[in-house]
Amino acid sequence: MIQIQVNQLAQIIDKIKNLAQNKSAGRIIIAVSGGSATGKTSQVSEQINHELVSAGFDSGILSQDNFQFGREFVDQFDHSEPVTESEKTLFHRIKKYKWDIPENFELNNCLFALEQIKANRAQITIPNFDVKAVTRLGVKSIEPNQVTIFEGLYSFYGELEAFDFDLKIYVETPFYARLLRRYFRFVYQMKIPRPTKALEQICTTVLRAHQDYVETQRLEADFVVEVPYNFGETISRLKLSPKPFVNLAEYKTLAELIFDESGKILVLQMQDRFYFVVSFENQIWENLEINEELKNSLVAALEN
Repeated sequence: MIQIQVNQLAQIIDKIKNLAQNKSAGRIIIAVSGGSATGKTSQVSEQINHELVSAGFDSGILSQDNFQFGREFVDQFDHSEPVTESEKTLFHRIKKYKWDIPENFELNNCLFALEQIKANRAQITIPNFDVKAVTRLGVKSIEPNQVTIFEGLYSFYGELEAFDFDLKIYVETPFYARLLRRYFRFVYQMKIPRPTKALEQICTTVLRAHQDYVETQRLEADFVVEVPYNFGETISRLKLSPKPFVNLAEYKTLAELIFDESGKILVLQMQDRFYFVVSFENQIWENLEINEELKNSLVAALEN
């Protein structure tokens, strides 16, 4: 395993170029895995693909999100109680991990598609997944590239461990970065109407899945890419405006995590009320009232 910073991606790109040049008759498949909001798509997969295409290579990205079962799978027990023991087990696993549960991804179909690409098929058929509707809309045909960057939460997990990838890359970023990126993306980019629900999902299901499943792939990677995080970039990209001033000294601090030198993620208490607060460069960028259960989850997450 080789550990590098994201600004050192040239090492990986040169390796892929050499693989492609020495294997002109065959296809190259690169796996990129990592947790939600680590930068595996925008900071790593897209950057590698851009450099390869700019250098004249036939390269493209295949997202594992295409192979999600989606809303129908995650919501299958909303209107009916599980009956069999296997259904009860699945029910509790879905409740615990939600969208990030490995079973939400059709890994056998992923494996079959990758084998078809490796076998130089001119066209392959994959699920047609609508990310906005979070559901499948039949299937679609794609024409594989000479270099395929297969990226997702579980790109070399489970059944996919047995696939002969030409290179396996694991992307990681600090816990606070995953928390802040995903929260602000949900609330201020995707406009999710209930921020507390978004925060609850991040602090429970997403973090559990990351710890229990996603990061186990790190040990299998050829390269581990560290992606730094600058909250100022999130402010700029999402055009965030600061919240009204909060005198932090008036609150009881239940948990605190410092990031980017001047940034803080805080869980605060005022009498019998609890708050999730993000402070950066002496300004408040989030001040969300939360219930006691979410408070407990956040405190546990920040302290670990």
